[in-house]
Amino acid sequence: MVEKELKTISKQDNIETEARMIIPVPLPCGGVIVVGQETILYNGEDNVYLTISPNTMNKSLFTSYAPVDANGQRFLLADDHGILYMLVLDMDTKNTIPCVKDLKIESLGETTIAECLVYLDNGVLFIGSRFGDSQLVRLTSQPNPENNSFVQILQTFTNLAPIRDIAVMECDGQNQIITCSGAFKEGSLRIIRNGIGIDEAASVDIPGVKGIFALKIDSKLDNYLIISLNSETHILAMNGEELEDTQLLDLETDEHTLWAGMLGSSQIVLQVTSTTVLLTREGAKKVTWKPSHSTLINLVSVNQGSGQLVVACGTRVYYLQCGDMTITEVANVTLQDEVACIDIGTIEEAQDSTIIAIGF
Repeated sequence: MVEKELKTISKQDNIETEARMIIPVPLPCGGVIVVGQETILYNGEDNVYLTISPNTMNKSLFTSYAPVDANGQRFLLADDHGILYMLVLDMDTKNTIPCVKDLKIESLGETTIAECLVYLDNGVLFIGSRFGDSQLVRLTSQPNPENNSFVQILQTFTNLAPIRDIAVMECDGQNQIITCSGAFKEGSLRIIRNGIGIDEAASVDIPGVKGIFALKIDSKLDNYLIISLNSETHILAMNGEELEDTQLLDLETDEHTLWAGMLGSSQIVLQVTSTTVLLTREGAKKVTWKPSHSTLINLVSVNQGSGQLVVACGTRVYYLQCGDMTITEVANVTLQDEVACIDIGTIEEAQDSTIIAIGF
């Protein structure tokens, strides 16, 4: 690539430090609008510099915008409280080339918390929300006498996300799901009835469950469950509508299981308990690895595709590589503080992990 020097067309030094949004203004005026945490600034050609500081900006942050006019005279702004504003560029048209002489902003009313704004035409606006229902609204020329709002809701598009919690209930013989949906002022409880059917295939009472892991042993579907308790592990075989407590491939059942699963597409099972990393499969002798000094394993993270895993024992972290019934300790390191969380996930589409993330 040939290095090129970029020409500076315009420079503005006194920009608010907390500026978070740049809005291009089309011709004939041109320039940009810079939206900050406390001010809105217009920087145009010929060193035109205008700024306003509305009182509402001290309590909220603008998150999205949409142009209304082709000439850039009006822009819609939405803040993180769900308030919709109209920003107007007051233009001086006396000269041959119009220029901006003032900025004005007015609150239009309350809507859903906007993630994006799309102005359609004839005063109709689509408001896409990440925290609640999206809306199709019309901007009116006169305020509603009841709430003094210039926003009329035409249509609402249901959005269950983000779902923070979920519960299944049976009411009048019909299954229904109750979700804790949305966030901030859009938070709500939603009841979903139509099209929802959950059939209980099998059940078993096991108190104190700390973790559940599924295995596919000679099957396209999960056919074994590893149930981890405080000080022991149960292995359940799924046979139709029954769950049977069983033994499987020399897996440890006298300890708490931190992680269990299949390695890649092979039939090798990896189990990590509080004291041992174990590999096993049908017809082969199991292979184990234990940390030095008989320390307990507190945390584990596994890349099933590549067979890489990291385990944390207090302040010491071990990096292991699992192969065809082999466990190799690649490296270990002792840190100053005790590890609170660890991850060896992949980046983008790569199969092998190249980075270990550690939190304290």
